[in-house]
Amino acid sequence: MVSQVLSDLTGRLFARRPPKLWFRLLLWSGLLALASAMFCYRLHLDPLPARDSAQYLYFAEKIGTSSWRQVLQTSDDVTLSKPPLLLALLSAAVRCGIDVRTAGNALMLLSHLLLCTALALIAEELWHDWRLSASTLLLAAALPLMVRYSVHILRDPLYWCLAAWTIFWALRGVNGKNPYLGWLGSAVCCALAILSRREGVELVAIIGLYLAFGNWRKAEWPRLLLKKLLTGVAFFAVVTLLVWPVEHKMAQWGSHWNSGQFSAVSYYWSRLWQVR
Repeated sequence: MVSQVLSDLTGRLFARRPPKLWFRLLLWSGLLALASAMFCYRLHLDPLPARDSAQYLYFAEKIGTSSWRQVLQTSDDVTLSKPPLLLALLSAAVRCGIDVRTAGNALMLLSHLLLCTALALIAEELWHDWRLSASTLLLAAALPLMVRYSVHILRDPLYWCLAAWTIFWALRGVNGKNPYLGWLGSAVCCALAILSRREGVELVAIIGLYLAFGNWRKAEWPRLLLKKLLTGVAFFAVVTLLVWPVEHKMAQWGSHWNSGQFSAVSYYWSRLWQVR
């Protein structure tokens, strides 16, 4: 019986036709279950959060039991410069009566699973091979580096999850049957990534560079130019409409967070000029 099962699995792996939908769903469910088990095992080995994680938990609990305005007006400069998304999600859980650390662990697990799924879907969009997408999901689920950092209650797992979904939806906008839905999903995920880390702004630059230089066809350049311009304007407008009201409201409450800073780019650019 075991040999028959192994023979069937080997036959499916080397068959040219993709397997049935139920087989792929079962396979992906098993790999996501593996990712969950690896996450829980790592959390069992290292239950104490990092120092920055403890800081996020502390301020999220304060916001959940009071208000953003009160916390921002009584906090130090470090907290005033933090992006709002992680604190907003954790404080919302506190308002619902959930323990802040339990909410943080659940959010990091969800972010890890969604990141694994997004990477697998990106592989599917790029290569259209179910074996490569499943292999990508397996690597994302079991890669020690990803499992190690996903258990810490920080902005990083949430940001990388949203960044991966931004890229996936952008690929769907380029290759999918409904490009408007793809670009809308990419813009929404990009806005959420900006609200989780300042580096999310650089995703706008990446999308802009792709629209400027990617996927040109000489025979259709006038139509493509108009399409690219409209897509870029709509993408930037959706991101701005989602991010700017949050930034404006937080500034009124005393926050120093500013989404317009290209953190990594500005840092390395300044270092370059120091060297020169």
